[in-house]
Amino acid sequence: TVGRLDEESEGLILLTNDGSFSRLLCDPEFGLRKTYRVVVRGSCYNNLAVEQQSNNAISSNELAKRKVAEMIIHSNNVPTVTSDIKNGTPTIHHFPFESCNVLDVGQLQSQHSLDDSYYALIDLVLCEGKRHAVRRICKNAKLRVCFLSRISVEGLDEEYYRVNKPNSILEAHMNGFIPGGRHRDIVVDGILIAEEDNSSIMLQSGDVVELRDCDVDRIFALRSTK
Repeated sequence: TVGRLDEESEGLILLTNDGSFSRLLCDPEFGLRKTYRVVVRGSCYNNLAVEQQSNNAISSNELAKRKVAEMIIHSNNVPTVTSDIKNGTPTIHHFPFESCNVLDVGQLQSQHSLDDSYYALIDLVLCEGKRHAVRRICKNAKLRVCFLSRISVEGLDEEYYRVNKPNSILEAHMNGFIPGGRHRDIVVDGILIAEEDNSSIMLQSGDVVELRDCDVDRIFALRSTK
């Protein structure tokens, strides 16, 4: 496999017996970008709301998205220092990412009025996927990952290799990507598509699709431009 995923994650997994192709995809020297869509849960939503009232020129949702993005960027701009479990020696970890795009932030209608937590939908782009890098990036920002999927690899046609992914907090909840959601069917443009009818729309867990020659050629061509 090229770029493993842990058992709690999903998304694109590439299989190859070509060593040079595998190195091209994984080695940060070539800088191929991988995009991960993440649903996270944070606390102190009211703190975001207080800051929103100070600027009426920008919508409250846009300000909340900016605040979450700032949390992620600022909490990961310095290496993380942890202690080795065996001998207690400090270990420095650095989890760089190329970009952080917060797509949606909000609370669920079903949340209790005293529940101050919120959910955010984020796209993180990495060139180097160290072990649990995405989860650690979110953890550094005090955000808990509810859903994580690798949705694209640079060079692959995103329209051809479409994976199951939420596009809003509401859709994430309806599709079961957030604990307590109703099911794992698909909602597209507000229309529910039953599980037995969505196989032709996007890749499902366990689907195997052969890489097209044009995609392999495109990835090798990207090597010369990096």
